[in-house]
Amino acid sequence: MQERIRRKGLIGLRILPSLDQIEFDESQREHFAPGIGFCKLFWVFLFAGAFGVLLETSYCFWRTGFIESRATFVWLPLNMVYGVAGVIMTVVLYCLRKFSRVGVFFVGMFLGCVIEFLCSLVQEHVFQSISWRYSGPTNILGRTSLKYALVWGLLALMWMKVIYPLISMALLKIPRKAGRVITAVLVLILLLNMVVTFLAVQRWAVRSSEPDTEVRIYQWVDAWFPDSRMEQLFPNLRFTGIGESTS
Repeated sequence: MQERIRRKGLIGLRILPSLDQIEFDESQREHFAPGIGFCKLFWVFLFAGAFGVLLETSYCFWRTGFIESRATFVWLPLNMVYGVAGVIMTVVLYCLRKFSRVGVFFVGMFLGCVIEFLCSLVQEHVFQSISWRYSGPTNILGRTSLKYALVWGLLALMWMKVIYPLISMALLKIPRKAGRVITAVLVLILLLNMVVTFLAVQRWAVRSSEPDTEVRIYQWVDAWFPDSRMEQLFPNLRFTGIGESTS
C-alpha cells in the first residue's frame, strides 16, 4: 500500500510526495505533528507568517528601493494576516485537496479576499487603526482588492502543491520528543510577542496625549518602544478615532 501511495504521489506531482503519502509516513513514525492538528497548524502559521514578511518586503524593495518592516510583531519577523491566511487555507484546501488546480486557485482567491477584508475590519473596529487601504476600481471598500485576489489564488496554489508538502516533509525530520519541546517553546515565545506587541501598540496610540504614566509596565514600554522605534516596526500603521472615516 505504501508503494502504491508513493507512486500515486510521484505521478501526480512528479517531485513531491502526495499528502496521503506524507500522512502515511507521519502515522508510521507516530509524528508529533500529524495531519492538520494543532501542532501542524501552529508550524503552518509560523511558516506562512514568515513567508508573508519575505514576500512583502521583497515586493516593497522592488517597487521603492527601500526595505520596510512588514512584520506585525515587535520581536518576530511574522505577519499575522499571512499566518492566519495560511492556517485557514490549509484547513479548507486540505479538505478540498482532490480539487483540480483550477479549483484550488479560485477557492484561494475567495479565501484570501475574505481573510484580508475581515482582518482589516477587525483591526479598524477593535484596535482603531489601519495598516493598509486599497484604492482603484478593483478595491472592495478599501479593505481588499480583486486585483490582488489573483495573487491570493496563485499563493494558494503554490502553498498546497509545493510549500505545505515541503513544510510537512521538513517537520518529519524532527524527532517526536524534540518536536514537542520545540513547539511548546515557540508557542510561549509567540504568546509573549503577542502580549508585548499589544501593549506597545496600545501605549503608542495614547502616548502623544499622555506622555507621562505612573503605570510601571508602560514606563518599560516607553523605554523599549518609543515612537521612533514603533514607526520603524510598523511604518504603515495609522490610528483612527472611533467612527472616523479612514478612506
